[in-house]
Amino acid sequence: MLNKKKVFIILGVLILSVFVYTVTPKVDSYYKWINFKSAIAASGCPWMEGGTITAVHLCVADNQSGTCPASCPLVSSKLASLCTGYNELDVSSQLGTIFVAVPKTFVYSGGGSFPKSNNQFIACGASNIVPWVIGIPGS
Repeated sequence: MLNKKKVFIILGVLILSVFVYTVTPKVDSYYKWINFKSAIAASGCPWMEGGTITAVHLCVADNQSGTCPASCPLVSSKLASLCTGYNELDVSSQLGTIFVAVPKTFVYSGGGSFPKSNNQFIACGASNIVPWVIGIPGS
């Protein structure tokens, strides 16, 4: 015969099982929604881009004037001596072959810690020189 303690344990296990069964899909859809909100947030930017990263250049001062013509020619042409605070991402995207000037302290979204060649990306911001969000996949 079952005593009260065993009945409460069985009921507790049943209630916990039903709770886990019903909550797990909701938690999964919540995390998918969080990632989807990144893409929705990108739609409110004046400049949006997506595609493949073809090369990553670390900008360093190459000459006496403190510009980066050898390491980051495209960023150096737009930002002159400020180029040392940026990295240059050469990308193949919907607009063709362009570059994105990314501050060295930039925090990437999407799980990737630093972009690599052949990574996919999505970016938005004021322009390709002032990105607000850059999403790259994690490993």
